[in-house]
Amino acid sequence: MDGEEARCASCGALLAQDAEWCGQCFQPVRRPESEPVAAPLSAVKEPKPVEKKQAYWPCPTCESQNPIELDACSACGTPFGALFKSDEKLPDVAPRDAIIRSLMFPGLGHKMVGRGLDGLARAALFWWMFLTTILILISRVSSGPMLGMLALFGIGAIAIYLFTALEAGRMARGYGPITSSRTLLWVAVGMVITSVLMAGLIIAAAASR
Repeated sequence: MDGEEARCASCGALLAQDAEWCGQCFQPVRRPESEPVAAPLSAVKEPKPVEKKQAYWPCPTCESQNPIELDACSACGTPFGALFKSDEKLPDVAPRDAIIRSLMFPGLGHKMVGRGLDGLARAALFWWMFLTTILILISRVSSGPMLGMLALFGIGAIAIYLFTALEAGRMARGYGPITSSRTLLWVAVGMVITSVLMAGLIIAAAASR
C-alpha cells in the first residue's frame, strides 16, 4: 500500500511493509487481494467474419475473371463453353486444293481442313440425292409427281455438290462452316417427307387408272 500506513486487522497495530505477522497480537497479516483489471471493451477483438471464397472462371479471350454463375464473359461476351474447346491447330490447306478435292468426291475437302464429320454429313446427303435421281431416271416413269421428285432430287444433289466445294474452300481460308450438320439433317428430313408425299401421289394415281 503506497502512501498509507499498514495496520493489523485484528489489533490495529502498525505493520511493516513486508510483515507477515503482527508484532502485537501475532495474527497473520491479511492483505487485500488485488482485483483483476478488466480489459477495456475497445481492446476486445471481435472475431472476423469468415469470407466465402467465390469461384471464378478465366475468359480464354480477354483473361477477365468472371463469377462461375455467368454463362458469358462480362467484358467481351465470350461464352463459358469456349474454355473447353481444344486448341488443336487445323491443317494448313490451300483453298484451291480443298475445292478440287471436294469436287472429286464431296466431303474430301472438309476432311483436308480437319472437319471430317462435317464432310461425311455432306457426302451422305449428296450421294443419297444423287442415287435417288439415278433410280428415278432408270424407272422411266413420266408421271407428274415422279418428274417433280426427279427435279427435286436432281437440283438438290447439284446444290449440295457445289455448296460442299465452296464451303471447303471457305473453311481452308480459316472461316467456319456456312451451315451446321444439324441444319443439313433437317434438310434431309424435309426431303424424305417430300419424297413420301410424292410417292403417295404416284401410288394414288396408279390405283385410279
